[in-house]
Amino acid sequence: MILFYNKKTGEIIGEIEGRVHDPLVVRGAKISVSGTDDKDIGKYIVPTKPRKQKGRIVELVPDVPFTDKILLFEQDKSEIYKHKLALDKSGQIKGIIKLYGSRSG
Repeated sequence: MILFYNKKTGEIIGEIEGRVHDPLVVRGAKISVSGTDDKDIGKYIVPTKPRKQKGRIVELVPDVPFTDKILLFEQDKSEIYKHKLALDKSGQIKGIIKLYGSRSG
């Protein structure tokens, strides 16, 4: 999954489904939002790790401390827009926060 977000507020503004993406798609993927400068829109590619069974890779699973939220988003796309990314002072993503009184997407 690729999440697009406002770098200043952490607001999630779009997503691309899937766990494996062609590098050309990743590089070229972008989203624009009216009233937001393109330089203020970030792209977060959710890291994954292989889950093995009997020594064989059976699937890729999210490899982040907030995996539960990513799995929820994969099951129910409307949940994405009820959350925002928690950013530290340097703008790095440190988690996902549920918004209360949020817009429903």
